[in-house]
Amino acid sequence: MVKCAYCELANEKFENTGLIYEDEDFKAIFIPQTSLGHAIILPKKHYVLSTQIPEFVTEKMYSIIPDLLKKISPIIKTDSFTIISNSGCDQFVAHYSLHVVPRVENDGLNFIWKKRIITKSALDVVKSQLTQGSLSAPSSKEVRQKYFQGRLP
Repeated sequence: MVKCAYCELANEKFENTGLIYEDEDFKAIFIPQTSLGHAIILPKKHYVLSTQIPEFVTEKMYSIIPDLLKKISPIIKTDSFTIISNSGCDQFVAHYSLHVVPRVENDGLNFIWKKRIITKSALDVVKSQLTQGSLSAPSSKEVRQKYFQGRLP
């Protein structure tokens, strides 16, 4: 069996990382990878795709982001962040992850996508399918009541 670096990070302790939050389903850690204050949120079980993760785990992982931003912002002295969900294609490590990356002007991280030409017929098909029905989302209060007794320190 191939070892997964992110499974190891999510389930063990390493010197160059700092624990921010942990429960039975996921771990948020400080990992100085791209910028000072970079945090990564990892499910403890191995999932490559976001669609494989139980919905309640995804809700929990995303629900700590607002508190995490509030915690990092005064330390790094920035209000700019890029939040990345790595799922599937082009993952450096084949394990679903959320990255919270503090940003500063001219930091060189340049997350700029190349514009692609999409045909009108393809756009119409996707648009009609995406806009059918409705999506639902729990309120932040419901998520916090359901999953967190306390908040991030």
